[in-house]
Amino acid sequence: MTSTAWQRRLHREVLVNVGTNFVANGSIAWFLFRNSTIVSFWDAEANFGYDLLATGAILAIILAMILIPLQRRALAKTPQLLEGVNKDSLPASTWDFGVLACRPLPVQLIIYGLSGLLIALATLFVFCITGVTTLTPIQYSVFKGVWTGILAGLITRQIIVRSTLDSLHRNTASDGRSTP
Repeated sequence: MTSTAWQRRLHREVLVNVGTNFVANGSIAWFLFRNSTIVSFWDAEANFGYDLLATGAILAIILAMILIPLQRRALAKTPQLLEGVNKDSLPASTWDFGVLACRPLPVQLIIYGLSGLLIALATLFVFCITGVTTLTPIQYSVFKGVWTGILAGLITRQIIVRSTLDSLHRNTASDGRSTP
């Protein structure tokens, strides 16, 4: 698989997770809040503050629990996935700044969960500074679908890039070459 083929695979995986989470989480939000007249920021029974915080952390952990082992297995089982891929051909940016490099799965799960929580907090901060305190159920459902789709895409991309970098690191270390 060439670097271009790896990039196509990355885009396909990201798009699948974006679409799946857009539909699933938007639908879940609709079913949870469809009987409410409004969905408020914090105060009412139907509020989106707690929902976004829980969704951010849980979604990130679930994606990491599924994708990290799948990526590790795929890269170990099918080494040709790494043909033509080197550190320089990978996307330059990973938002973990190397913190997740070759870490055990439980540590990665914690860091991804905290990342999802921080993204949710940042989103709620934007709601605060823009003065958005209520949404209709349909507005919130669409927002949550888009928001979780974007979050899933970011996390999926990060997991695939990080897994590939870790695999390249292990391969060069086992070959006795200097590590990337």
